[in-house]
Amino acid sequence: MSSDSKSLIAASAKGATGSQKLGTVQTLICGGMAGVMSRTFTAPLDVTKILFQVQTESISGDSKGKGYTSFSGALVQIFKEEGVKGLWKGNVVACLRLGPYSAVKYYTYETTKDYFADASGKIPDINRAMCGALAGIMAVITTYPLDLVKTRLTVQKEGKALDGTVMKKTYNGTWDCLTKVASQEGFSGLYKGLTPTIAGVIPFEAVQFTFYNWIKEFREKQKADAGNGKLSTFDFLILGCISGAVAQTFAYPFDLMRKRFMAQSNAPGMLKTNYTSTWGCAKEIIANEGFLGLYKGTVPNLLKVAPYAAIMWATYEQTRRFFEWVNESGKNPWKKN
Repeated sequence: MSSDSKSLIAASAKGATGSQKLGTVQTLICGGMAGVMSRTFTAPLDVTKILFQVQTESISGDSKGKGYTSFSGALVQIFKEEGVKGLWKGNVVACLRLGPYSAVKYYTYETTKDYFADASGKIPDINRAMCGALAGIMAVITTYPLDLVKTRLTVQKEGKALDGTVMKKTYNGTWDCLTKVASQEGFSGLYKGLTPTIAGVIPFEAVQFTFYNWIKEFREKQKADAGNGKLSTFDFLILGCISGAVAQTFAYPFDLMRKRFMAQSNAPGMLKTNYTSTWGCAKEIIANEGFLGLYKGTVPNLLKVAPYAAIMWATYEQTRRFFEWVNESGKNPWKKN
């Protein structure tokens, strides 16, 4: 390996996204941009995934119109019943949640990773996984009520169903949903499903940060040996796509269960289930829907997670590069000269 290649790998080993440390505000902006961009571009896929996750009817072809049976069929039905806006249901609150979520996640990771580095500055995989898990936990705790609201707004329907049923909204926006849930279900109702969410985010973010950095360093070495320079936007898109798909495979059942808990309510249009614990929810799903019931919506989820993670990482990496240029050129308004 050439000396340039070695120095490049050593530098990249110091963090998730490059060797230069950014300021607090800059890191938060990078993370926030990544969350908003990735959610907005993949909103229809996320809506479809959530509706599959909270569907308690069979997904087989003999469900007699009581539920969605295929990804493409679900997209078409949503469009017919609710129009284009139905595919972007809850996107505003999702961005209000994912912007801060992603900002907190990346900031926590970038802040804690230095404490887990060894004497040479390299972060062992197990330590990187711990940083990723901690970042995920902090992000979930700080933004969870908005995640629940996003799910409720996505699950509810408005318009005319294919069978002629007139569907009316239960919640009229983010604030209305927050206040109704708090008043009707108690303040703790805003945190329904928190346990399976944290149980799922730990392996998801641990695997995602570890796997992403591992394949990123591998790709950087390839390009350095070939003399092709730094990674491109396309490289970041591919690396993010792969790492997101791998991480979600580990954590998907927890994601499904948290959506069930979030949508569980006596309010019109919500799930009338009675899950009381993560383990109890898993057992009931397996008993009533089979083991594959834990993976309902996994196809639209992977179709969503792959581009979502790709856009998220590419946006984060390129926004970081912009701020690195800003700092190097002396144009940083937050830095005193």
